[in-house]
Amino acid sequence: MSDPFVREKTKCLLCQNNVPLTYKNVQLLSQFVSPNTGHIYGQRITKLCRRQQKRISYEIKRSRRMGYMPVMYRDTIFLKDPDLFGSHYAGEVNIGDAVRLEPRPLIDSPVQKKTEKKERFKRSTESKKTKKK
Repeated sequence: MSDPFVREKTKCLLCQNNVPLTYKNVQLLSQFVSPNTGHIYGQRITKLCRRQQKRISYEIKRSRRMGYMPVMYRDTIFLKDPDLFGSHYAGEVNIGDAVRLEPRPLIDSPVQKKTEKKERFKRSTESKKTKKK
């Protein structure tokens, strides 16, 4: 009788399909990179075996050094690619949508700068006086 608690060994996605890994195949390598930060996904997310995970990370780093892949984000042309390993990270996020920075108001003249500094100083001294009471 076999042990019921022992899981069956399943092959990883790359070993199962005998996928050749090269640093020039940017579309495949970008599936294993976060679209916003550019971090390489870990083995728990990709569900690759240790050997393939090391090869993927090596080929991604090599591709970045050669200039085929960007370092800080995933190329936008690959964002709509199908998801390989069932994570919710890939294909749904557009770069730049998460953070929208508003420009600071421009200060016209040096006189306006001085008045703003004075106002800030008054506010800070007022807050200190209220704290002492």
